[in-house]
Amino acid sequence: MIGDNLKSDIKSAQGFGMKAIWINRNKNKTEELKPDYEITNLSEIFKIITEPLNSMSYAMLSSQHAR
Repeated sequence: MIGDNLKSDIKSAQGFGMKAIWINRNKNKTEELKPDYEITNLSEIFKIITEPLNSMSYAMLSSQHAR
């Protein structure tokens, strides 16, 4: 799941066992929730899904999307 709202996007995704990428455009701080990944703009997603160590995460994101 990719979203910009910690509670409705990130917390909900993690509650369903999905990996969560938080788009934090304003570079806000959070102590209450810990997203799996944090980016400041959408172009950074490519770094996440193209890193060899993150290929499993990408596969998980893809399989969740396909459901």
